[in-house]
Amino acid sequence: MVGGRTLRSAAAPLTSQTGATEPQTARKPGHPPARSRLKYLCARLLARFEGGASITAQTTLYIFVLFACFALVYDMGNVAMVGQMAQSAALIAAEEAAKEISTSAFKSGQQVHLGEDALARAAEIVAGMLPVPAQDLDIGLREPGGRSVIEVSFRVRASTPILRACFGLQGIDVPVRAAAEPVWGAEGERR
Repeated sequence: MVGGRTLRSAAAPLTSQTGATEPQTARKPGHPPARSRLKYLCARLLARFEGGASITAQTTLYIFVLFACFALVYDMGNVAMVGQMAQSAALIAAEEAAKEISTSAFKSGQQVHLGEDALARAAEIVAGMLPVPAQDLDIGLREPGGRSVIEVSFRVRASTPILRACFGLQGIDVPVRAAAEPVWGAEGERR
């Protein structure tokens, strides 16, 4: 004890006012101890790396979702385009098949019968207008409400190249149906 003060050795731990002991380290006034500064820097560096990893993961996820949306838009647009082309082809095929009505049956008994070439003519029109082959082509005559209506129906398979590459989906079947009504003039000729 010197001058009312107790001397401590350099290796003796410091005792705080609460009674807890801290190891004595050489530090500058106003700076945290070297160990806690190292922990702080490591924690800050780790947080920076983790933040970068989450941004990279989010960016990767968003790019994948964006690609999936573009793929769906492209493939569904292709399906819609083929469906519209098939609908136009079916309508024109029904109108052309209406030209193949048996005129002898109509003139003799006012009955509408399809001619022998009606299905062949409809198939020729559909094949010429579509980029893909038509499946299950059918032509028929309906009489709703006393009117004779010629109906053409078939299916087309619209290709989905991106969904095929990713999920193995070969295409989507689009059913098509169209009808045309034959019109006869006063002279008995079709218009």
